[in-house]
Amino acid sequence: MSNEQVLFAAIALAAVFFLGMGYLAARLFSDREEGAGTVAPILRYRPLKRLLAEEDFEYLSRQAGADAGMLRQLRKRRAKVLGGYLKQMGRDFAQLHLALRRLTVSAGHDRPEIGRALLEQQFIFRLTMARAELRLAFYWMGVKPLDLRPVVDVLEKMQAQVGELSHQTAAAASRA
Repeated sequence: MSNEQVLFAAIALAAVFFLGMGYLAARLFSDREEGAGTVAPILRYRPLKRLLAEEDFEYLSRQAGADAGMLRQLRKRRAKVLGGYLKQMGRDFAQLHLALRRLTVSAGHDRPEIGRALLEQQFIFRLTMARAELRLAFYWMGVKPLDLRPVVDVLEKMQAQVGELSHQTAAAASRA
C-alpha cells in the first residue's frame, strides 16, 4: 500500500470513529425519553384493578387443597407484575412530563403557572410512587393490599393536561 492509501484509510477510519462517537454522544446527552413523542395510553393500567383484587386470595384460600404456599406464590407473582407496572408508570410519567415541558416551551408565551404545576406534579408523583413501592413491599409479604389508584390518577391528570395544552398550542399556531 502506498502512503496515500494508508493516509486515506486512516482518515476514513477516523471519520467513521468520530461519526459513531457523535451519534452515541447525541443519544446519551439528548433529553429525549424513549417514546417521548407519544402520549402514554393510561388505559393500560385498567388490569391493575383485577390484579390487585383480594377476592382471588380469599377464593383460593377457601378451595380444597389450597395451602399457604400457593397463596404466597400467587402474591409473589402478582407483586412481580405490579413492580413492572410501577416501572412502566415511571416511564409514562417521564413521557408525559417531557411532552408538557415541550408544549410549554413551544407555546410561544410565558406560562409560569404551568411551570409550577409541572414541579408540583413531579413532586406528587415521586412521593406517590415512593408510597406505592413501600406498599408493594408490604403487599409482597401479604401484610396489606396495594392501591395504585393515586399513581394512576396523577398520570390521568397529566395526560388530560397534555391534551389541553396541545389543543391550545395548535389553536394559537393556527391563529398566527
